[in-house]
Amino acid sequence: MLRQFDVPKARAAQEIDEEDRALYELAGDGEDDAPAALDGEGADVPVEGGDIFDPLSPLNADNEDGWVDEIAAMTDEERAQFQERVRPVRMTLTKIRRLAFKLINSSTLLLPMWKKRVAEAGLPDRIMPRDVATRWNSTYNMLVFALKHRAVVDAICADRELGLRKFELSLREWAIATQLADTLKV
Repeated sequence: MLRQFDVPKARAAQEIDEEDRALYELAGDGEDDAPAALDGEGADVPVEGGDIFDPLSPLNADNEDGWVDEIAAMTDEERAQFQERVRPVRMTLTKIRRLAFKLINSSTLLLPMWKKRVAEAGLPDRIMPRDVATRWNSTYNMLVFALKHRAVVDAICADRELGLRKFELSLREWAIATQLADTLKV
């Protein structure tokens, strides 16, 4: 279900608008070069033998478990409208995912500052869980953690010296995170 909110790995021979460019840069953590080929959703993806993968082909319409790829069945116009509507959700998830990654992988600068801010807020000393594709509930866990630690997330992202300003969440993005967590709750 959440695959549709993932940022595609790259784009092939397609123009990228400024909002998508910002999303790709955030997902790639500021890499300036634009991605080169789209992974999945509506793209012509070369497969082995040089053929082009056609998601609308009857051979690729359903998998053996009976799942239907609704995005592949959309027209180009419907797909573009869908992508436009889910962009804020993608941006929100990308910001939270990248923040969690940064906190976990910066054991000398960000992690001690995180622990300090958590202690100041009177919360238990915990690190933000990462969203792992192979763990079915990790997105929910990450979102709930971020929502419970909202004050700490806001404070650490607002600190210019830490370089995390690009991960700051707006009020709308916090609302999206809340709605998504409510939707994913089992």
